[in-house]
Amino acid sequence: MPLSCPAGYQIEHLNDSHIRQPFSCGKVELDLFISQTAGQSARKGTSATHVIVPVNSLQIVGYVSLASAQVPFQELPTELAKPLKLPKKGLMPATLLGRIAVDAAHQKRGLGSFLMHYALDICSRSSLDIGSSMVVLDALDNEIAKLYASYGFVPLVDHPLRMVLPMATIRKLLDAL
Repeated sequence: MPLSCPAGYQIEHLNDSHIRQPFSCGKVELDLFISQTAGQSARKGTSATHVIVPVNSLQIVGYVSLASAQVPFQELPTELAKPLKLPKKGLMPATLLGRIAVDAAHQKRGLGSFLMHYALDICSRSSLDIGSSMVVLDALDNEIAKLYASYGFVPLVDHPLRMVLPMATIRKLLDAL
């Protein structure tokens, strides 16, 4: 069952009627993505962006972007790879949590946590129909990597800011909500 949006907000697929500016989360790369790239990516089918807007408004105050991905077996941390008995080479199907951000004026209201759980819920449910064994993301910096680690994400062997979370762990996390 999909998660409920925090009171006073609703979540929708990004469309041309949404107001993208001003959006400022404190990270220029994330601000530029929603204002310049997210719509193009959706039209090309390379990612899907879900946006949070206040009820009766089209002003974007938060978003999360998802896409298909693959993770090389050899880059998985040993604690994830060993139980799976994977071959030494190959690719694991995954879902990319490409971007996630909340406008500074709406931070500290639980929207970031909601977006993370919402995205993980979508990934978990869709993996039942389309193979995906984990969620992968790229932390912008070490501070954000620590935040993702608090959800259970672990870094890849040679890429400490690229992190993964297995679907089995996601399901346990969601069941505990």
